[in-house]
Amino acid sequence: MIPWLTPPHLNYRQSIEAKGIGERKIVRQTGGVAEYAHVKLSVEPLVGTMGIQFTENVTSQRTLPQEFLSYIELGVLSVSKKGLWGFPVSGVLVYVFDGSYHEADSSSAVFERVAAKAFHAAMLASHPAILEPIVECSVCVPEEYMPAAFSDLNQRRFRVTNTRKTRLCEIEGIVPQSEVLDLLPSLALRTGGTAYCSMHQEGYEKLPEGLTTDLYCSSCKRDMRIPLLNNVPLTDKCLICGTAFNSPDFDASVPVLKR
Repeated sequence: MIPWLTPPHLNYRQSIEAKGIGERKIVRQTGGVAEYAHVKLSVEPLVGTMGIQFTENVTSQRTLPQEFLSYIELGVLSVSKKGLWGFPVSGVLVYVFDGSYHEADSSSAVFERVAAKAFHAAMLASHPAILEPIVECSVCVPEEYMPAAFSDLNQRRFRVTNTRKTRLCEIEGIVPQSEVLDLLPSLALRTGGTAYCSMHQEGYEKLPEGLTTDLYCSSCKRDMRIPLLNNVPLTDKCLICGTAFNSPDFDASVPVLKR
């Protein structure tokens, strides 16, 4: 394959649409070593940023020492690298507002683990969503090929923002990057090789609800909305209990339980 025609890696992101609360506690005695950590945190959408921000992580009555708060942040960041579906988490405000520790049994490593679990639970409770990369695209074609060009673009979730006519007709718009990986070869076939296009990164938008599916976990008795990429659910296991979704068809490549 020609290197410059190799499909680029699509940098999807994950964010949330509502506030969610996660709480986890570890109380364990193993091999003479005791562990204790308790963290309660909330997450909420943070508009206008692509990263994660922490508030002043001071719990009520300063119940957690600063050294543990620092490792709580590390635990959250470790989960945010892959989120729920393998994509980085962005546009999220994290606030640690409660927790407890034990003078002898608590440690930084334990708080890092429990914070990761609490953040995962909060993400599940906050209507998580996939953000897909959007590009600004400009297509130039001879006037006689405008209908063919529009026919192609209309199948790609292309939103026209402007059209102009100079030597060629130019169509400008916004479109998901996943929809235009094969745009130039397709336009070439429709226009006899006379079309050309350019594009650059514009930002991110939520993956439409039509590109998601409802899966049901027979173990924890919950429905959950799972994004689809290339018509395949991003996970085959329950995000809450880890149980594999059952499939009505044992030969199916995608384990989906239809209710």
